[in-house]
Amino acid sequence: MFKKVILILVVLFSIQVLISCIFCDCQDPETYEITYTSVNVTALNTSGFTDQEITDSVYKNAFGLSVYMNSNFTLMHAVSPNFTLGFSTVMACSCFEDTYLYPDPLTNITIFVVDTDTDVRTNISEKFKIQSYYYGLISLEEFFSQREDWYDGFQFELVDFNTIPNSAVFIVEAQLESGTLLTNETQEINFYPIDL
Repeated sequence: MFKKVILILVVLFSIQVLISCIFCDCQDPETYEITYTSVNVTALNTSGFTDQEITDSVYKNAFGLSVYMNSNFTLMHAVSPNFTLGFSTVMACSCFEDTYLYPDPLTNITIFVVDTDTDVRTNISEKFKIQSYYYGLISLEEFFSQREDWYDGFQFELVDFNTIPNSAVFIVEAQLESGTLLTNETQEINFYPIDL
């Protein structure tokens, strides 16, 4: 009797394992090459609960930049996983993930401000911060030293605004590993005057 119970349990378990492997429905993994083509820059009003694109004037302490890297995805080839009849095939129905290659990755972003009254261009990257994975706001330099390649959208907050002109254009330069610079700029931003 005990052998029959064990045999029934083994048969039921075997059927369950076979059924779970038959209906896995995994697609073949593919390899993509991602090439950055341009950079989008949007000026944001960060006051309130949600950030909004600037359509009028804004306070300097509620200013931010949204930067997104545009890219082309090129399918390189399909990767065929090795087929084995071992226990690892039956163990779980985990599909292989696609692979993404970055032949010319993003290495740094530099932010400039142009005073529209004097046309003076100044590097103000150190005046912006970005939210880190764990530690609150950090500098752009620190962020790019720990950034993953797939991370291609950023939101920078202006934290030191004392020397920012009341009427300005912000220029963002994205530097790739090859030395290529992708550049874009905001429209003219008019800030409300701050009484100090």
